Amino acid sequence: MSSSSDSEPLRNGVDHPVDNVDNGWLAPVGSSVKYKFDTPAHITELRFVFEVR
Repeated sequence: MSSSSDSEPLRNGVDHPVDNVDNGWLAPVGSSVKYKFDTPAHITELRFVFEVR
């Protein structure tokens, strides 16, 4: 769930643009993303990729 724009690119496992289409989540300062699982989940790893433009 995102406070702005589609956050699916954060979950799809693709790090870079696809066919010259940005594959990222762009949102204004102060925006947030929240993941909610149906049942408790043990998270062992998170991966964030940032690109400077």
